[in-house]
Parts: sequence; structure tokens; C-alpha cells
Amino acid sequence: MDMFLNGAFKKAFSGKVLPVYNPATGAQLDTVPAADQADVDFAVSCAREGQRHWAAMPMWQRKTVIDRYCELIAEHTEELAQLLCLESAKPITQSRNEVGGLIYKLQSPAEAAKHLNGDVIPTGTAPGNETTIQFTVREPRGVEAAIIPFNFPFDLFGLKVGPALIMGNAVIVKPSMDNPLGLLKLTALSKEAGFPDGVLPVSYTHLRAHETGRNLVCRLLLEKKKKETKGSYIGRVLAA
Repeated sequence: MDMFLNGAFKKAFSGKVLPVYNPATGAQLDTVPAADQADVDFAVSCAREGQRHWAAMPMWQRKTVIDRYCELIAEHTEELAQLLCLESAKPITQSRNEVGGLIYKLQSPAEAAKHLNGDVIPTGTAPGNETTIQFTVREPRGVEAAIIPFNFPFDLFGLKVGPALIMGNAVIVKPSMDNPLGLLKLTALSKEAGFPDGVLPVSYTHLRAHETGRNLVCRLLLEKKKKETKGSYIGRVLAA
């Protein structure tokens, strides 16, 4: 299964692939591209372009796209749950619940964002601003990286990606190499939902090397646009 970058499936520039196994049986389920620095650079550049179009949409229009995305997830719940079950060795009931819970995690911030208001400093609070009103406007941060672990990939996708999307950001998703297939299928649905190309790409990592995660952090760290949920070992790797 190829990466989903810039609205299309894509192989790694190097042509290298990595296997994905069923942890319960040891059977190989599929292969995924082994992303390196060139793939990360391509994902970031496409995400920056897509984010400009996404941020230019009014919030109500972004919410409409997210609502359509949730409808597609609901339509594909069983397919996504079966894939999560196979690649994570989770019980199918738990897998269905996790995929179903993702819809709430996307819809909730999309609704809450409509009630976020800026702050206003009224006139006359200090000498010289008797006729001046100062106010703040919430703006997107740009491109973010969401580094997602193996244990609850759909849950954590929703928690990291949902708030970022409704506010006009693009999010590069880096799933765990233990179970990347479900998130690949999930992000591919964003094309049909109406997201601009590049807004929700997926980039894999080398098995156990975490190079893609490190490269993403290096590209976006100066802007502090990363969200990771990992153990202490991964934290040390990313900080190195």
C-alpha cells in the first residue's frame, strides 16, 4: 500500500518498501514505502501549498468538508475496523469502537471552534489609546506533524488531527510502522471528502529507525508544529 501524498498514492523516491505483519499470526499483510528525507521534503512542500487553500476557506466551509469526511468514515467503518483488527491484533469489537469514536473526535472540535472568539482591549485603558480598539484574531499555524503510536491509532489521529484541521492547518500524519495501513486508508478518504490536495498526507518511517519522525520534527521544529505521542525512547530519538 503506497503513501498518500498530495491527494494521490505514491511510492517512495527510493523505491524501497517495508513489510507490515499481522502480530497475531506473523503473516505479512502488505508492504509500505520506506520514506526518507526526500519523501518528507515532498510531503512538507505539498502540505504548505495545500494549507494555503484550506486556510482560505471560511470556517463553515471547512466544517462542511470535515462533516463529509465523517460521513465517509461511517460508511467505511467495517472496512477500517477489519484492517485495524488485522494489523493490530485487536478484538474486532474494540476495533469497531475505536473507528466509530473517531467520528466524535473530529466533529467535536469542528463544532467547538465556531464558539472560539478573539479578545478585545477596549478604548481608554491606557494613555494614547482613547480612540483605539485592539483585538486579536485566531490564525492557523500552518503545517503540523502528527506522530502517532501503535496502541490507539484512530483515537489519537482524531485527537491530534481534528482540532488542527478545523482551524485551517495542514497535518502530515506519521503512523507507527507496526500498523500504518488503517491510517493510510483513512487519510485517502480525505480526497473524496473535499480536502485540498496536500492537507492530510501520510508519510511512513523506516522500521525501528524512526527517521521520518525525526525528519518531520527537524523540518517543523522551529515553528513548533509537531504533535507526538510516543514513549521515552522515541522522545530521546527525536531530541537527538
